[in-house]
Amino acid sequence: MKLLAGIVLGMLGLALSQLGAWAKPVPQNDPNQSIQTSFPWQKPLLNGPTYSMRELAWKADLILKVEPGPLNSWKVQEVVLGDLVTLVPPSPMPDTYPKLARDWIGFWRSTPKGFELLPTGIRARNAEGQVWIPGQAQAKLDYSQLVDEIKTDLKSIRVLKADWLIHDRSVRNRKLWQWALDRANQFGGGITLASSMGWGSLEQDLLMEVMLGPEDATAWEALNLYARTNSDELPPLNGLFDSQSRRELLLFKANKAALSGERVRAIRVLGSKFTWQTGATDGQSAKLNALLTTTINSPIPELSKTTIGALSMLASLGKLDPALIELAWNRYLEMAPGLDRAHWAAQLARVVGPAVWKQRTGNGANMVVWFEKLAWSENQISWTLSRLEGKGNSAALHLLREKLDEKGKVIETQSLPLVGKETNLWDPEKPLLGEWLVSTWPSGLWRVRAESKTSPEWKSEPRLLQVTKPLRLPGITSPAGLGTTKVVIDPPIPKSP
Repeated sequence: MKLLAGIVLGMLGLALSQLGAWAKPVPQNDPNQSIQTSFPWQKPLLNGPTYSMRELAWKADLILKVEPGPLNSWKVQEVVLGDLVTLVPPSPMPDTYPKLARDWIGFWRSTPKGFELLPTGIRARNAEGQVWIPGQAQAKLDYSQLVDEIKTDLKSIRVLKADWLIHDRSVRNRKLWQWALDRANQFGGGITLASSMGWGSLEQDLLMEVMLGPEDATAWEALNLYARTNSDELPPLNGLFDSQSRRELLLFKANKAALSGERVRAIRVLGSKFTWQTGATDGQSAKLNALLTTTINSPIPELSKTTIGALSMLASLGKLDPALIELAWNRYLEMAPGLDRAHWAAQLARVVGPAVWKQRTGNGANMVVWFEKLAWSENQISWTLSRLEGKGNSAALHLLREKLDEKGKVIETQSLPLVGKETNLWDPEKPLLGEWLVSTWPSGLWRVRAESKTSPEWKSEPRLLQVTKPLRLPGITSPAGLGTTKVVIDPPIPKSP
């Protein structure tokens, strides 16, 4: 059965690859006229990022249900949307393909040349009833139910398009927001960019329109819905919350929000320069300074990260309370090695300024170096070394590991290899890549860092590796499970009593 399904898909790909580029509309009053050109089935359209069905329905000007016809032709089974009646492809297709493929539904947009297939705009059903989805192979979906859902969505989309044209912004916003709320748990289906999950333009454009509307509270709720259903990403903030009333709302939410996620989002928006471009008052910046005093030592990583981002923004505006600079520095010194400390350092360099950063760390102006990625697999420890600003010569780069005792004191320092690195200047936009063999690491707690003794001198942010290897005794085989090497990235560091 699996072999048959594979043959079906193979034949489908072969058949589709043989078709041409365009389809032209047929007049509604001439049902016997056929189309002498076909549709684009190139791989980028079929094997690229997969759009959700609702996204396809929103973009489409023509939706057809199609089935195999006589003489290797295609017949339009149903016009779901648009005016096209009949379709006959110009090139012959394998005889076996029409027998195996039952039918499919396609989505097209209108162009000056005719109808163009939307990227990934096809859902095909094979002889076994499985649905083929571009970029995702076949899936066990109910094809008939899938088509019915598209028809239901089309009714809703027709209403939405009409609501979008309402002149009164308050009325329009209220209707658009209600449409979003009714489908809040359905958003986020599909891929809109290569290799990244996200929304289609329908949901993104809809919530952006709501956030640009006149109601502050609705704009805030729309931002939270956008973030919750889009991997906690924020929308483009330029102008969205840059007003006195919206800054006050954000300050209130940052202090009083019942959910920590909403509190973090409020500080993230307050920490954006786009929220303070026009009409900011000293009173509001003072409120933000006071708020950050309460969050600067938060043990919650996300809250800590948004706090230092907001401090950096206030520093760039010249509105940062000097007392917060010292609090931020002390917080940095107390942080354990890891990515959170590295992210804090990258912002702190801007907060304290280049002269103070160089004086206190010995690094170049605003220069922060960190192991952005540190990962362990069965045979190797891979890493990437990134840099914020400043110059550095990779030929003068040294990698070190320091063994720590049970109290966190350094008891041994060793050099690590830097293999295959070019000797030219290190481009700040291109991280250095490397790996170490796990077999070369003895058991113990190790702190890894990089440094350079040539101008400008610098030291990287540290990271920790806890390496545990099984005890090998001559002539004795360890029980199953006890003979496995284990590496823990950034374990809790021991502290001296």
